[in-house]
This record gives sequence, C-alpha cells and structure tokens, in this order.
Amino acid sequence: MDNILFIGASFSTISLLIWLLASSARLNANPLRAASLGERHGWLAFALTLLAGAAWLVAGREGVLLSVTRDQWIGLRFDALSIPLALLITFLAAIILRFSKHYLAGEPDHGRFTKWMCATFGSVIALVMAPGLAQFLVAWIATSLCLHQLLVFYPARRGTRYSARKKFLVSRISDLLLAIAFSGTYFAFGSQSFEQIFYSLRAEETVLPSYIPWLIAAAAILKSVQFPFHTWLPETMGTPTPVSALMHAGIVNAGGILIITFAPFYQFSDTSAPLHLLALSGAITAAFGSLVMLSQTSVKRSLAYSTVAQMGFMLMQCGLGAFHLALLHIVAHSLYKAHSFLSSGSSVRAIETRSAPANTEPRTPLKLVAAAAAGFLLSLGLFVALSGGFDSKPGAYVFAAVLAAALIQLLYQSPTQRPANGFLSAAAIGSAYLLLTNFAAWWVAPEISVHTLTSSVFDATLAGIIFCVFIFTILLQNLSKAARPDSWVSKLYVHAFNGFYLNTIADRTIRFLRLHPDQA
Repeated sequence: MDNILFIGASFSTISLLIWLLASSARLNANPLRAASLGERHGWLAFALTLLAGAAWLVAGREGVLLSVTRDQWIGLRFDALSIPLALLITFLAAIILRFSKHYLAGEPDHGRFTKWMCATFGSVIALVMAPGLAQFLVAWIATSLCLHQLLVFYPARRGTRYSARKKFLVSRISDLLLAIAFSGTYFAFGSQSFEQIFYSLRAEETVLPSYIPWLIAAAAILKSVQFPFHTWLPETMGTPTPVSALMHAGIVNAGGILIITFAPFYQFSDTSAPLHLLALSGAITAAFGSLVMLSQTSVKRSLAYSTVAQMGFMLMQCGLGAFHLALLHIVAHSLYKAHSFLSSGSSVRAIETRSAPANTEPRTPLKLVAAAAAGFLLSLGLFVALSGGFDSKPGAYVFAAVLAAALIQLLYQSPTQRPANGFLSAAAIGSAYLLLTNFAAWWVAPEISVHTLTSSVFDATLAGIIFCVFIFTILLQNLSKAARPDSWVSKLYVHAFNGFYLNTIADRTIRFLRLHPDQA
C-alpha cells in the first residue's frame, strides 16, 4: 500500500510543480499543446490521488507518513485531513485547467498562464500533504507567490496590479507571523515533524508556548480575507475567470486548512481565547460579507463578497471547535464556488434574457413570522433527532441558529400556494446537512477530537447575535425593493454597495506605504 500511496501522491504533487521549470517563452510558442498537457496532468493527478485514497481507506484509515528524510522535512502525509483536501484540489485542477484551455485560446501568454496555474495547484497539494513545518511553510509562501503571477496576468490593467499589491502586502505579513510561530514550535518541541509534535503535545511531554496559537490564528485571519483584511479580494475581478475560480475555491481556504491542521494546538491549549478571536472574527466577517453581497450589481463582485462571508463562517466553525464542520465546509464551498465562477458568463446571459422574475409573489410580514416559527421548530427537531441534542457538540447553539436562519429563508422564499412542498424541501435539506456533519465527525475522528472547547455562554450569545443578523438581512433584502430614496433602508443599501468604504481606508494605507502603481 505504501508504494501505491507514494507513487500516486508524488506524481500529484511533482507533475504539477515541475511546471515551474518550464520556459514561458517555449510554452507560449505552442499554447494549446501546453494547455492540453496541463489538463492531462490534472486528470492523471486526480486519478492517482483517488487510487491512493482508496488504498488508504481499504487499509483501515490509519495515518501514513512517507518522507525522504528522517525528520519529515520533505514528504507526504496521508490521513483523514489530507486525503479529502488532496482529492478536492486535484479535481479542481483538472476542471479549471480544462476550462482555461478554451477560455484563454488566442491569448499571447496562454502558455505562461498554464505554467503558473499548474505550479499553484502543485503548491497547494504540497501544502495539504505536508508532513512537517518546513514543507508547510514553504508551500504556504509558494502558493501565494504563484497566485501573484496569475493576478498580474494582465499587467496593463492598473486595477489588477493594485489589488495584487494589496494582497501581496497582507500575505507577507501572514507569512511572517506563521514563520515566527513555526520557529517557536520547532524550538519548543525539538522537531518539525507533525507526528512528533502532536504526539508530544497529547502525551503532555512538552508545553506549548502560549503565543503560538495566537500567531497561527492571526496568520489564518489575514490569509482567509477576514474583515477588515478582505478589501483586495473583490478588486481582483480583472483577472481571468479561471484565476477567480482557483482563488475563491482554493487559495482563500488556506487559513482554514492551517487552523484544522493545527487543531491539537487549540485543543490542548491552556486558554480558549485564540479560538474566541477566530469565532468573533468569523462571525463579524460572515455578517459583513452577507450584507454587502446583497447590494452588489456585478455577478462576480457578488460572488467575491459571498466568498468573504463563507470564509468568515468557516473560521467561526474553527473558533467554536467544530474543525470537522470546517473541513466539510471547505469541500462543499470550493465545489460550489468553482462552479459559480466558471458558469458566471451563463448566469449573466440568463439574467439579460429573462423576460420576468421567476417568483414575483409578494412576501408579507405575516409570511416571515410563519416561516420563522416553522423554520425554528424544524431546525430544533432535526438537530435533536439527527445530532443527539446540544450536549458535547462543538458550537451546537451557533450552528442550530445558522441552520434555523437558513431554513427560515428557504421557507420564506417558497411559494405560498404549496407550503407543504416548501416544508418538505427544507426538511430534506436540513436532514442532509446534519447527516453530512455526522459523517464529517466520524471521518476526522482518528485525527481530531470533536468536543467543544468554548463555553456555553459564549456559544449562546454568539448564536443569538448571528440569528438576529440573518433575520435582519432577510428583512433588508425585501424592504430595499420598495424603499423610498430617502429612507434608512436606501441609505444603508448605498453604504453596503460601497463596502462601507473600507476599500478607501485600504487605498489610503497603500498610498501611505508608497505601494500604489502610480507611485512605482
């Protein structure tokens, strides 16, 4: 089995990373051939990773470490965390590279684009399968640098260069924080191997320095476009659509992958304060992104703020100790967002050619009250029946509130003529979500404990705030359609449309640091 795992995962990583050695000029001379070769590498990497994952599953799901050095400086890690992420990345690589082959046909730098796409995917695979601190940090930095080459693919576009510089600055700060955290970890444990570090931590042989969880949490917040460090993401819409799909479906998940990988650092920490920071940051970001997303008129900018909200929700899951839910969220959101961006052109055409809205039925306050009551009771019943209640569940109150808000919105938007169909659809979706969460908890059990680390008072307070924010968002979405220009709803809509002017603050900061393209 080890040979199958080694051959499969090695090819998945090396075949894509090897594109770094290719000459851009030579690839540009025959771009279609380069694009076809990149696509074949993507599909072959996915097939071999799938074969390696199947072999690992048949062998009993025990963690396997394969390395060319004794302390796992360079190697591959197979466990319940790395396998699904590697499968996800190789699948997205194959799909996005296939889309890029036709999307960029005729571009002078098509070959160079394929090179950096493959190198970026290879860096992400090396990240999720890293067996130790050194490879993780190198792959973390390499992923960002390779993505930067894609963000400035059209160097004449001033806006994309500007957003790339803002992203570059935030990423370098994140890299510095992570490098300090990893250095402290290495000196504290005397090893850079994840296996040895986590074993020493669980056996209480070594005390984890208290500043390390804080630094890792801060690095994840910066990497995963959390409020207020998100401003560069909506401004990258000038990049090719495959880059947007790669970025929103893969790269911004790196912060969540970081926290999930180092979950034992938080489970065996003396304080839950770093997790509270993640939960609060995620909740604020999710609320902000959801509100701003509703006011956007551009499909791609709306998707960008949707990503901001989703990344906030993902880090909130990590902050509440629900690392298994964060892993499930990464997989589901990546597939959804890749499809959304790759089909964004079709969405625009559908909007332009649509003769009338699909559902023009008025939604009254009475319907909202009925939907709220039905959604709340339905979510409570499903949570008790399928999740065993609220005891010993990480963030149970918060996720029950989120589920209730989602079901309420679904019921509120369903046609009044057939309330039973809407209720059955909501029940089916809620049941599917809770069953998937149970499966995720079982899947990660060999690597991560799923017991809560935060207090129930903190959970309940956060749950109440999130539920109120979601209800307010639903109301605002409907009130804005009939609001007068001078009403508070219209004024709030304008502020939300402009992202509450955080981009202006970020722009002035970049100018102060003399990083603006006009100052170069």
